[in-house]
Amino acid sequence: RMHHRAAPAPAEQAGSLLRLLGVYPGPSAALGSVAALAGVSRPVARAAVTRLAADGLVDTVGGRVVVPAGLRAATADNAQTRAARDRLLHHLLTRAIAAAAVAAPDGPAVALPPFRSAAGARSWLAAELPTLLTIPDPAFALRLAPALGDQLADDDALLLYQRAAAGGDPEMRLQLGLTLCRLGRHDAG
Repeated sequence: RMHHRAAPAPAEQAGSLLRLLGVYPGPSAALGSVAALAGVSRPVARAAVTRLAADGLVDTVGGRVVVPAGLRAATADNAQTRAARDRLLHHLLTRAIAAAAVAAPDGPAVALPPFRSAAGARSWLAAELPTLLTIPDPAFALRLAPALGDQLADDDALLLYQRAAAGGDPEMRLQLGLTLCRLGRHDAG
């Protein structure tokens, strides 16, 4: 005999999402990132965001959820928020790697899900790059750098390679040194 747990009420989902939004590292989040953070489908995330916006707890601008500034300080570090962070980082990493492959000048002839075109991939990268670069996790940077590093402006590549090299990876240390040289900072390498 199977028992089904009832789906949380919309107000409960919205409250749970609000508590988790403080985990998001950037100032605003795409709906896919919100869904990954909460561990729910996009339609469920959309409904929760709509409820939060109707209650005046979050704003949406250009299809993105603006993360309230004071929420990060109020977000507890616990098993739930760590799981949400892990889901979010996995979501961002897989999308960034796919977007970088599709957006590359010598990218694949066919688009990779969820991107239907190189323009769509470039648009996603442009919107998410500030968030990707604020994630301080060296393991995240180490996985992101090989896919994205060569496509970044030198200052952004420098930040990414600094984080990736923090773990001592020799290839990332080399890329960091090359980026420093391109920036004319020979003494820092």
